Amino acid sequence: MRIYAILTGESVSVISSVVRIILMPLSWVYGLIVVARNYLYDQEILASLDLACGIISVGNIVTGGTGKTPIVIWLAKHFWNSGYRVAIILRGYKRQAKSEIGIVSDGTKILLSSEESGDEAFMIALELPEIPVLVSKDRYKAGIEAIRKWDTQVIILDDGFQHQQLKRDLDIVVMDSKHPFGNGQLLPAGILREPKRSLQRVDLLLLTHTNFVSNLSQTRLKIETIAGQKPIFESQYHPTRLYKLGDSQDLPFDSLKNQRILLVCGIGNPATFARIVEASQPSHIELMAFSDHYPYKKNDILHIQKRAQIMKADIIITTQKDEQKLRLYADRLLIFVLAIEVRFSLEHGKSMKDMLNVYAQTCLPL
Repeated sequence: MRIYAILTGESVSVISSVVRIILMPLSWVYGLIVVARNYLYDQEILASLDLACGIISVGNIVTGGTGKTPIVIWLAKHFWNSGYRVAIILRGYKRQAKSEIGIVSDGTKILLSSEESGDEAFMIALELPEIPVLVSKDRYKAGIEAIRKWDTQVIILDDGFQHQQLKRDLDIVVMDSKHPFGNGQLLPAGILREPKRSLQRVDLLLLTHTNFVSNLSQTRLKIETIAGQKPIFESQYHPTRLYKLGDSQDLPFDSLKNQRILLVCGIGNPATFARIVEASQPSHIELMAFSDHYPYKKNDILHIQKRAQIMKADIIITTQKDEQKLRLYADRLLIFVLAIEVRFSLEHGKSMKDMLNVYAQTCLPL
């Protein structure tokens, strides 16, 4: 949490400034590499490969925590419900399987474990049982496999904005409306993966967590100044279920009111998770934030139990992303999982669907 606060600009202490100054030379080197690489693709010196289907990239310009995965799920459901054959391709961060292409789900059953596929890919496969999900560093080869096996019409790339090796028809960038650019610096002094002007190659921008921002118009103006007149849609994340890990037992979200809650997570933006739970009006919240994609161990479970006892927690809550890694300890730890979904206002939801339908009619194979 401390490092994240420094990189997003939330922390303005002297120590934070010193850390950023120390890291700036590394950010300059990183920036030169990114700019050079983008130039080579812009000038077509490096070629982007094409696939015989529609390609939609859902990515971000910063590292972690913008809320891409619920957007990927929403898009996949939209195209699936519209009658298109859909597949989702992820890199499969920290997956243990050695195969070049991993088929997490073939649209009928899940074929890989969460360890073999990576936590996000497995979570998506659970959420979308009818849609094939693949993981591979080589998204082009995975795309060929998806077309060969399922005659796929539209592929959704999770975290594909920087993956310019593959041509896309629609580039969507997801931005946290609270920290759209972090502290404004490139990695490692900030959270930017590319210079801000890279937003000029975006087709569509999605602002997330808009219910946590009071100056949204200023945020939009800041983005428009950099990206130009690109469509910008606003979204929020809302809880859909609160269920016991390893069980089907559900709790109503409003049952958290006046409760003492311990939050446990290993995600990119733990503060947003806390804000969502705060909406239930608990009497007290404490957050145990581990690193993103954290692999929990026995000692971690003991620390969680001890923390819960010390703060006299009424309930422990985690995220769907952490669910499978904590499932191994379901017999030792009573913990509930909070499921969320993305929601748009009526106006923004309709406008976005209209835009996607136009894209489908003009770009997707029959």
